[in-house]
Amino acid sequence: MKTRAELEKLVEMASRKPLMQKPSEVLGKDALKFIKMFAEEYPSEAFFSGIDLKDDSLTKAALVQISEQGSDKETLIEAYKFQKKNGILDNNQEYRLRQIAVEVNPKGMYSIDLEEAAKESEDNIVTWTRNRDLRQSRQYFAMQAPFEAYDIQMEKSGTKEFDEDLRALARPNMVLSALRHPRNFQRLGEIARYRADDELGMMTANAALEILEQSETNKSINRERSSIATAAYLGARSTYDSYLQDKAREAYIKHDLRCAALLALDEGNDDSKLGRIVIQRVLGQIEEQGKSSALNWADSRRVAYEICRKYKLNDLQDKIREVMVSEYPKSALDYGLKENDKKLVKMARAKLIQIGEKVDEAEIRLFQR
Repeated sequence: MKTRAELEKLVEMASRKPLMQKPSEVLGKDALKFIKMFAEEYPSEAFFSGIDLKDDSLTKAALVQISEQGSDKETLIEAYKFQKKNGILDNNQEYRLRQIAVEVNPKGMYSIDLEEAAKESEDNIVTWTRNRDLRQSRQYFAMQAPFEAYDIQMEKSGTKEFDEDLRALARPNMVLSALRHPRNFQRLGEIARYRADDELGMMTANAALEILEQSETNKSINRERSSIATAAYLGARSTYDSYLQDKAREAYIKHDLRCAALLALDEGNDDSKLGRIVIQRVLGQIEEQGKSSALNWADSRRVAYEICRKYKLNDLQDKIREVMVSEYPKSALDYGLKENDKKLVKMARAKLIQIGEKVDEAEIRLFQR
């Protein structure tokens, strides 16, 4: 008979080095004590040792402990698959094992349940149980990892593996995740921009607009204000709700005029309404403050000019030309020559002469078509 200390030493060694023989074949009367201690202290290692040795006593003892203590994601999935195939545990123990596995590794359990549910069966009870299990793991997967669940389903779109129910569950959970962790609004914005999903877009826009309204009192979201405003705009743009789109545009230019201007200019975005209200807001700031806070970023005047040209906002472009000429007439002249904008060149030339600056007429003739 071995002492407890001796058995504990063997257990510790077994956790690091695989067993080569069944405990019952080597330890005699001490085998049951060893198995119990090994399974309780290292259930994962005991489980895989039991499988390798085809030792039912060790495997069952480990499975029982896994169903009570839990384990890592991989072990839980392997333990559940082994149990479903061999039926070692009783119903209560299997239920506990499944519950832990679903909570810890819902993605893995969803894959198992999806495969099981696809199997044909003439037994209505078996079919009902498989569908019930799939609903459970699907729900946990959508709650715990909604972005991953959504991405997986979008990749499977158009295939027989596509699961619309999982995508439908993922949508509101993605938005809830963003409400809890505002940094996730950036991911929602990216999805809204590159995926055609008007339902998710509407959820995203409404949630983002709601949280932006709280931004004056909730300072914790200030760091994410830009991504939230962008998500509101992109989410609304993916819908057919014109009222929501107008509301999101206004919120976008209110909370991040700079990003709104850059997105209006982006070649992948065609939104003349956004372009117009961006320029109107810029000009309004100039009238109120003598300058525009929106035009303080690098290459800003070019952005405003290009927005006007992109959307053919001729009435507003003249006013932007005036801003360019009044602030930096020489740069405006150079830019007008580069873009072959005769009106801008004429305005800049007149301004330079007015302030007594020398104008290179030959340069103008050389580059003016």
